[in-house]
Amino acid sequence: MNKINIDDLKDFLSTELQSVPIIDRLDKIIADKSSKAGTRHEEVFTRHFLCPAIGKYFYEHVRLELNLSDDAIKEGLGTEGYTNCHGFGFTPARKGKYLLTKFQVIDSTPPSSWYKKIKQI
Repeated sequence: MNKINIDDLKDFLSTELQSVPIIDRLDKIIADKSSKAGTRHEEVFTRHFLCPAIGKYFYEHVRLELNLSDDAIKEGLGTEGYTNCHGFGFTPARKGKYLLTKFQVIDSTPPSSWYKKIKQI
């Protein structure tokens, strides 16, 4: 299997998630308690916006390049607690390879753009 370029995934997710007004939709889902993810912003955002965008990247944009079937993508995107999220669907406690590793996704320090600018008084 070919390797994915994590920077391409980051760019795709950034574009995908910034192209629609998420905050109002997120607040509505939480207010009407319509999510199986509960009412915490992080969990609802992950279930309804982030996971579908990650799925779209693999199912629609890189599947041919990586030579992946639907089953291989679903298996590689297994994630804890997302059995009802389309394209995901099992706990990742398995021996097979994942499409993303923790070290590709989690950096030991957040990007500098995430820090608030603190004004000196």
